[in-house]
Amino acid sequence: MKQSFSLGLGAVLLAIWLLLWGEVTLANLLSGLAVVALVLRLIPNHEDGPALPIFRPVWALRFAARVLWSLLRANVAVALDAIYADPLEALTHTL
Repeated sequence: MKQSFSLGLGAVLLAIWLLLWGEVTLANLLSGLAVVALVLRLIPNHEDGPALPIFRPVWALRFAARVLWSLLRANVAVALDAIYADPLEALTHTL
């Protein structure tokens, strides 16, 4: 079961690699095989099947707050850039 799972996943990963490059050449095929071998070596393979991801709500909320704060800061910086013609003046008004 383990080898068939790895071969199937490897074939899918190789197909995605080739599709992303847009053409099938010897260089793309060989580099794809190398990347697929590396990825399959690094991914842990559990005997009972794939492990379910652990959802941590506190960390998810912290991450969402950080993303929203970054979006707010970026939007304010862009808005100030649009309002003030002088870039140095806009820098003095950022968060």
